[in-house]
Amino acid sequence: MTQSGIEYGLAIVLLCAILAACGRNSDSRPSAVLNGTATLDGKPLEEGSLYIASRKTGESAYCNLGPGGTFQVTFPSADINETYEAWITRTDPNPEGTPADEGKPPLKFAVNIPKKYFSRTDSGLTTTLKPGENQVNFALESK
Repeated sequence: MTQSGIEYGLAIVLLCAILAACGRNSDSRPSAVLNGTATLDGKPLEEGSLYIASRKTGESAYCNLGPGGTFQVTFPSADINETYEAWITRTDPNPEGTPADEGKPPLKFAVNIPKKYFSRTDSGLTTTLKPGENQVNFALESK
């Protein structure tokens, strides 16, 4: 084989390696879905918003709690086998920009979620995501 034939062969091998590397997405992360329920003192927490964030990347998502305290959060690209921190806040019955009725007091929150659950770092609520469906229940205590 001639010198130029060897160089040509090496160039083909190098090009194939580069194309193979480009075809792989090194940031490819599988999707995950987190389903569960939230309770306060053993009773379904049907009012509130659940926030959840990866300790690794900080990526976050949220949803409002539904009937029976149920929730579902979808992560199109999840940090698999990593810890996610969760916190739950009250859903504001008087969202900003809502015209207030003149002379009427603002609506009160129907559920009194303890303030420690409003904080990502203080709530103590965590889970680890696996690919696909994940089930977790968050049990909040008022004391």
